Amino acid sequence: FDKEHLRWIAVGQWAVLTKEKWDKDQGYNQQWKGYLEGICIEWLKKYLRYGERQLRPAAPTVSFTRLGDSKKLSCVATGFYPQSIELKLHRDQAAADVPYSSGVRPNHDGTYQMEKQTDFEPSDPAKFSCEVDHAGLSQKLVVFYEPKADSMLPVIIGIVIAVLVLVALAVVGVVLYRKKAGQKPGYNPAKTSDRGESSSTSSANA
Repeated sequence: FDKEHLRWIAVGQWAVLTKEKWDKDQGYNQQWKGYLEGICIEWLKKYLRYGERQLRPAAPTVSFTRLGDSKKLSCVATGFYPQSIELKLHRDQAAADVPYSSGVRPNHDGTYQMEKQTDFEPSDPAKFSCEVDHAGLSQKLVVFYEPKADSMLPVIIGIVIAVLVLVALAVVGVVLYRKKAGQKPGYNPAKTSDRGESSSTSSANA
């Protein structure tokens, strides 16, 4: 549409008849000119601003999760945009086995999420970390797993029991040692009692 001359431009011979028909309706063409110079431009600006907000890279939120006493440790990255992301699980800085990966999944707000799992033993002293690389980050993000107090409960209970057993053994050892050390060599309480009883009997007979 040529809004300066209020004429339509036929892109092919088959469109000439329609062009001639529309060219005659100058009132309609004037409305089109107003639309293109006003409403259309405002809408374009509006949707460009909306697109800039929605399409701006969003950095992921990364965290570790472990349900109850589960032996699966999960690293979850969520809230990121665009969907391209690299997520790695490490055990003591070496690549950890990953038996499960969710792949990239959509969130309800247009962002994305991803989850990876690795096998985990509460007693394992190794340090687990999750490394994430994404367009919304200025540099790679590394998050370390921090065991909660309840996840260390079995280990704590085991240590307490071991300490109590050692204390009990120490007490028993001290008691036995003192009892043995209190007895003099050749001392026999039973024989002394017999002599004393015999003397008492002799005195009574006299």
